[in-house]
Amino acid sequence: EDAFRRLAALTNYERKRPDRPHRFDLDGMKRLCARIGHPERRLGTVFQVGGSKGKGTVTALLAAMLRAAGTKVGAYYSPHVLDVRERVRIDGAMIDEPTLASALERVVDRMKSDQTWFEVFTVVALACFADARVGATVLEVGLGGRLDTTTAVAKHGCCITGVELEHTRLLGDTIAAVAGEKAGILRPGVPCVTGAVGDALAVLVDRAAEVGAPLLVAGRDFEVVVARGQSGLSVAMIDTPIGDVTLNTPLRARVHGTSLALAFVTLAAVLPTRAARLAGGDAGWAAAPRGRFEVVQHRPPIVVDGAHTDDSLSQLAADLAAAFPGLRFSLVFTIASGKRWQRGLGRLLTLVDKAWVAPLVGKRGVSSGELSQFINGRGVPCQLAPSVQEAACEARGRLVDGGLVVTGSMYAAGDALRVFEAD
Repeated sequence: EDAFRRLAALTNYERKRPDRPHRFDLDGMKRLCARIGHPERRLGTVFQVGGSKGKGTVTALLAAMLRAAGTKVGAYYSPHVLDVRERVRIDGAMIDEPTLASALERVVDRMKSDQTWFEVFTVVALACFADARVGATVLEVGLGGRLDTTTAVAKHGCCITGVELEHTRLLGDTIAAVAGEKAGILRPGVPCVTGAVGDALAVLVDRAAEVGAPLLVAGRDFEVVVARGQSGLSVAMIDTPIGDVTLNTPLRARVHGTSLALAFVTLAAVLPTRAARLAGGDAGWAAAPRGRFEVVQHRPPIVVDGAHTDDSLSQLAADLAAAFPGLRFSLVFTIASGKRWQRGLGRLLTLVDKAWVAPLVGKRGVSSGELSQFINGRGVPCQLAPSVQEAACEARGRLVDGGLVVTGSMYAAGDALRVFEAD
């Protein structure tokens, strides 16, 4: 309990973003690793996954692939949705409380007072993986890339899913600037797979050439074709490092099909023999992490998704329309300030007949008044609720022949899932 209390007292930049990026470096993280015996050197084959959106899904799918290929694997995620132990998984299972507490005590006893919550918890995760003697580790970048704690760990392969404008005060106010921060994970001789396009791709191509990192680009070096079947998505990958591969999955959101392809090509670029074990076609092991197009009820459908940018909200609208053709939805929405959301929410509102907005708990959010004004201005009736939980309860209670979607924040996704799972 004391270790958890001391951890909670540390500055947590997931909840409170800093104003300037230069306060961060990797030295404190490296020194803390050294003080507990260098767990980062005992992680097996290491993969790092960055990007603006989809990195959690790629992390989960890459870990699932490694597990299906017979490798004991640790996976580190951020943020969590319901339980902090979701961040640390071994062979798909959340770390148990005694193991987490033991690792936390070791790390907290050796931390410095100026270290951040994320630094300390990342080292805790590495210690758990090293103690478990994993054969591979997949690390999801928390923020940016160049100065993220996971970048202190030497890796064998990486993926940069794509780049959007995000956290502009920290990462820069242009796509090229954000891409430059994401490209900070590139290392000499370490293959990187990306789905980036446009200005972001140009930055990655230049940086990869500069540091000597092999770069595999979706749409240039390999092709991805995602088709929807009765039981899920079929994902065809052409010209991967092990040839042409088609995987049939239970995934429902088209964006998850793209994420699966990025994960597979990343695996094939580093461990082609293990990737080949999965090329038989059946990918029943494939599952997205919690809060990503999570269908918590089918009749009527209730979908929880942590989309919180223009592009991810637009993709959510497309996936809802494809998965539930012709269905109209009720919407529960909240979003953190500093995001670009108007275009994406506008797309989503074309599927919506009724909306609820609520304050975002734990982070500074766009005001309910501003959200309500925007939604009403698009011709959709909107109600203000005191919390996401109350909005979700009321919206679900009023469902008749439509569906319900809760989105705008991973924190809102967690609040909604707590409501739905309590019943």
